[in-house]
Amino acid sequence: MLVVFGPEIGGAIAGTAGLSSIFEVVWNVVQWPVLIFFVVFAFALVYYYAPDVEQRFRWISPGSIVAVLLWLIFSLLFSIYVEMSDSFNVTYGAFAGIIILMLYIYYSAFIMLVSAQLNQVIEEHIPGGKDEGEKTLNTDQ
Repeated sequence: MLVVFGPEIGGAIAGTAGLSSIFEVVWNVVQWPVLIFFVVFAFALVYYYAPDVEQRFRWISPGSIVAVLLWLIFSLLFSIYVEMSDSFNVTYGAFAGIIILMLYIYYSAFIMLVSAQLNQVIEEHIPGGKDEGEKTLNTDQ
């Protein structure tokens, strides 16, 4: 929501609280580090809870950093592509929005899976990583 509605949220806060236009400029700059923090945190949670293995929680992992960078680059390029391409409405008609959303979710999930695989490969090959026998599934449930 910060990406799409960030400036409007900053303007609403500034108008309601009686703050000057300087707040809006500061808000537009500060919203990006806040957004990146929440995205890194979300990836860290997924990479911790999704695999059914015992592991320690890491805020920042190589896979989450790669995922955030690739996702931000992909989001920027995808938005430019969608804005420049009029073929979606011609090809899909009323379903264009749904098709675009499905494509975005598909490629975002692909980026997340590739980065999770990167975490797993790094975990196997670093000296302090898990040995093959330690990579067991949780059976306590």
